[in-house]
Amino acid sequence: MVEVSPKKPKRNFFLKSSFLLLDNNLKRKSIEVVKRSASFIKIVFFDTPKFEFTKKEIFIYEKKKTNHNAYYIDFKRGKKRIEKSDAVFKTIFPFLVIEARSKPTFFKISPERKIRGNLYFDVSLKNPIAETETKFPDFIEADFLVSEKEVTPFTSLGIFLKENFSQKFEELKIPFVLDEEKADLKVGKEDLTATALSKSLLKQILKIEGYLSGVIKNHDPEYIHEMRVALRKARSYLTIFPEIFGPKKSKLLSIELSSYALDLARLRDLDVFENHLQSFCKEIGSEGKEKEVIKFVQEIKKDEIEIVQRVFASAKFKKLVSRLKNSFRKSEARNFHGRKLFCESAKEKFGLLKTEIKKRTKKFRTKGTPDLLHKVRISFKKLRYLFEISECFWKKDQAKMKKILSEMQDCLGYHQDLLIAENNLLNFSKKSDDKEALLLCGALIHLIYEKKEKEIKKFAKIYREFEKIEIPDFCKGGRNESGSSGSGQSRKCNSKRPLPR
Repeated sequence: MVEVSPKKPKRNFFLKSSFLLLDNNLKRKSIEVVKRSASFIKIVFFDTPKFEFTKKEIFIYEKKKTNHNAYYIDFKRGKKRIEKSDAVFKTIFPFLVIEARSKPTFFKISPERKIRGNLYFDVSLKNPIAETETKFPDFIEADFLVSEKEVTPFTSLGIFLKENFSQKFEELKIPFVLDEEKADLKVGKEDLTATALSKSLLKQILKIEGYLSGVIKNHDPEYIHEMRVALRKARSYLTIFPEIFGPKKSKLLSIELSSYALDLARLRDLDVFENHLQSFCKEIGSEGKEKEVIKFVQEIKKDEIEIVQRVFASAKFKKLVSRLKNSFRKSEARNFHGRKLFCESAKEKFGLLKTEIKKRTKKFRTKGTPDLLHKVRISFKKLRYLFEISECFWKKDQAKMKKILSEMQDCLGYHQDLLIAENNLLNFSKKSDDKEALLLCGALIHLIYEKKEKEIKKFAKIYREFEKIEIPDFCKGGRNESGSSGSGQSRKCNSKRPLPR
């Protein structure tokens, strides 16, 4: 936990934190360095394991020789100093550390105007979780009032991160990419199926490599969840498109990914159960009485944590990741199916998955067993992952489909959490002699039963909305580059298009 001096901020207005990279194209004679000895500076960027803040806002902790400051930066509004850090830094973690030498400077924009800032040199970037490090070019930081017009050639922190850090994040094994287009991981309308699948798989592999250190060190429960999602998405791509790398190879890789995801699932389920348990107890007025059950859960968690750390630190797992990388890089894997335009393949797979969902839902309505509903959930997950990488092709009902798939995942995911909670409580009740704890288990199981019924009704309602959505004809006009609907000028699909080198 970092500590920040509780001094009152000197300025209450928002500032734009603006940056300028000093490359060979910039004439250094326009920079006037103040005659003062250089000081060491350390800047720490904070975020959640889901990397939510870096999309629009961020927390920064800056440590200089003479003072320490914490900042909250909104990419639109600007920069504001934070007085107290306890509440802010409690649920976030350091994902990037910049260490450099710093000197105050003046940057000459015109003969009449100078901008005061700081010149950073001998710059190194570090990932504190993976303990990786790389060098970075010199840069200038300057603050401008939010009301002030953007000063060229300075850029905002958000743009600076996107334009200059994407490649560095890959080197540092930070498990996300700020700019998918710059990293060439965004699926485009012109992509062949093999190309689109390769990009999607590589994105998940980068995440797997990035989350690995956090999982092994048990740094945050959310690392477990995010690693599990990345493994699951990679597996889904292979099972949805088995013909690209060959059914046999895809199946073997899918089975291996599934086994690792299962190791994470047990630990993640215990974390989720522990969180739900406290809220459930509060709901029935038994808050604070769950200590025996939590103790039981934490004992199981110790064993699961050891298993996860051992399994993911193994050479076997690293070889699997390496094999995944090599699988999509081999040109011979790109067969006829891989040479089809992705818009054609995506539409075809949407149709197959929708049919699969319809059959599984019908079967669940007939028999009503939890395992059948779980199969429906798996099919919806596959559909959502496919939607995520083919969203650019939708010319209508895009927002509606996105909303329905999100609601369905929340609904069926929560239903699965309830089933796991029920099983954990039943296992505890078989092993415990504590009468008060057993009574609590009985009350909680009754509550869970009621909640499950509500979620099944909610599922039926969302499913009716899902059935109404027609899959658009991707080949005849997804959205064009401006985001509007396609017209007769839209390019027709051509499955004979040669694979790019």
